[in-house]
Amino acid sequence: MDVVPFNAEGRIYIPVRYIAELMNVSVNWNTEDKVVELTSLQASRTAKAAKEVTASIFNNEAEAFTQEDLKLLAKITQVEAGYESYEGQLAVANVILNRVKDSRFPSTIRDVIYSGKQFPPAHNGLLDKSVPNASVLRAAKDALNGKNNVEDAIYFFNPRVSKGSFWSSLKVIDTIGTHRFAK
Repeated sequence: MDVVPFNAEGRIYIPVRYIAELMNVSVNWNTEDKVVELTSLQASRTAKAAKEVTASIFNNEAEAFTQEDLKLLAKITQVEAGYESYEGQLAVANVILNRVKDSRFPSTIRDVIYSGKQFPPAHNGLLDKSVPNASVLRAAKDALNGKNNVEDAIYFFNPRVSKGSFWSSLKVIDTIGTHRFAK
């Protein structure tokens, strides 16, 4: 968790987001009544038996994912943006997921990471040695649960490292830390 549970007046308080994930429920904040509403979700009909379906607490629908998907997404995010802020880590994870959804790219997290030369750590051994920190694990899980801070971005790059006509021809959506996120 990104915050420590605490005890007050004999009650233990933890973030609703974590309880919602455990209970497979959606969370809605009722601003008028100032009440959190929890709604049970049905498992996705298209999810394979090996996939975990987690309720999205964000604006986007959560997709089914495996623990292997989470681990691989967290490892590549650690290598590519482990030194960045949570927002930068979330954005890198989302570029990969945005590609999975884009018909011009492979349709799985694994295939996106290992195809082509966009992610050199997948081919030079760094990915295998990667150990995701807590912030990266949170960013990867949040991305898989539907939190997307770079909706249309399918590329990210560091302009100090990646130069040339291809990179300069892209439409930059956002700059977070040392990376630019583009389509």
